[in-house]
Amino acid sequence: MAMWNWLSGRSILLWVAITAVWLAAPVAAMAEDTKLNWPTFRGPLGSGVAPESARPPVLFGPDQKLKWKVPIPGGGHSSPIVWGDRIYLMTAIDTQQKLPAEKVADSAEGSERRRIAGMTYPRPETEYQFVVMCLDRESGQTVWSTEVQRAVPHEGGHRSNTYASGSPVTDGRYVWCNFGSRGVWCLDMTGQVVWHRDFGKMTTRNQFGEGASVAIYKDTLVIPWDQEQNSFVIAVDAATGKDIWRSDRQEVTTWATPTIVPSGQVVQVITSGTSVRSYDLASGQMIWQSSGFTTNPIACPLIWEDTAVCMTGHRGFAIQSISLQAKGDVTGQADVRWKRDDAAPYISSPTMVDGVIYFVKGNTGILSAVQASDGAPVFQQVRLPNIDQMYASLVSARKHIYACGRNGQVVVFRHGAEYTQVHEGDMGQPIDATPAISDNLLIIRGHESLFCFEEPLGSQAE
Repeated sequence: MAMWNWLSGRSILLWVAITAVWLAAPVAAMAEDTKLNWPTFRGPLGSGVAPESARPPVLFGPDQKLKWKVPIPGGGHSSPIVWGDRIYLMTAIDTQQKLPAEKVADSAEGSERRRIAGMTYPRPETEYQFVVMCLDRESGQTVWSTEVQRAVPHEGGHRSNTYASGSPVTDGRYVWCNFGSRGVWCLDMTGQVVWHRDFGKMTTRNQFGEGASVAIYKDTLVIPWDQEQNSFVIAVDAATGKDIWRSDRQEVTTWATPTIVPSGQVVQVITSGTSVRSYDLASGQMIWQSSGFTTNPIACPLIWEDTAVCMTGHRGFAIQSISLQAKGDVTGQADVRWKRDDAAPYISSPTMVDGVIYFVKGNTGILSAVQASDGAPVFQQVRLPNIDQMYASLVSARKHIYACGRNGQVVVFRHGAEYTQVHEGDMGQPIDATPAISDNLLIIRGHESLFCFEEPLGSQAE
């Protein structure tokens, strides 16, 4: 009971924080029904939380509340996004066409680095099509499909990675896609290429491959480019692709998407890494940093009131809640409000409901919940049934949290002081992408198909 009193006492502050993020959306968003929009792989607030008006199904499966199911060509962990009546995603299609040996060698120049036997694929010798797709939200039919690049990848990649693991982002005017070494692309809403930037070939850790998404705030697009050497983050004009600023980073390979948040008179770009860093969106100057995180950073920061909660979970666990008013290097200082090292996610990003943060341990299906204010546990290390591994990020709607396993198992549980499960099902194919929520629809990308589940209008779901 004390926890719920604490939460209600902060509801106004939470609403202020959420409203500030909503106001960051461009004017184009005001013309759309926002309950339909899921403009990034982490939703409109960048936290995996759907708008309050959203009513996706809680009980669903291949034979229950399935609106449509369509095959997706190629492969990709790219999560679907939604704007209005359109769904957007990225995919990479192996053409099975081999190039002459000299062209393959040219495309792979500088790629002969360490590979880990059994974990990484050898460099391919066939061309891939790098494609952005647009589907109709109501029917699942393809509206347009644009091949932005065709190339032989210069690295093999981790066996669980793909060549289209980043997710698109949209503001209702354009769609931006980061294919990494194949370039960053801006398309209009009809699938026409507006601009393209090429930052060269990435050199990822152990050739594990690429996967970070770009982030948008008003007219500025932020592109992370962390690799084994010469890492940087760059901000460009979203409409033209022209440079605004570039900041070099002393950072190894990461796969994390930046979190952008207004704080006072400054808009901060918060980037995960072995050190978490915040940059001024206007100038690119670093505002603060905190070290002590583990390798292979992937999980995205969450914003709670005036703090950023940052997590890493590979070969160790680290969670830090860092004040947005911090300046300089705050490692071990008071601006780190709280920290934990008993569990944290590796690939999956957390979500938050009413000031409670939900996350899994490493890549497992072991779930914990802590209070965002001080890190105090709500419940700890509960195993999600039949989920052994998890890459997809948690999402939530109407105080229900959705978890998707790599084996295709989907679990839904209710927000509360203890773990309360309300649904478990099997999608019949692996899931690595993060679901999207659009009004009364739940959209899930599996390895072969895109599923859309619908809660009938006016129904009283669980």
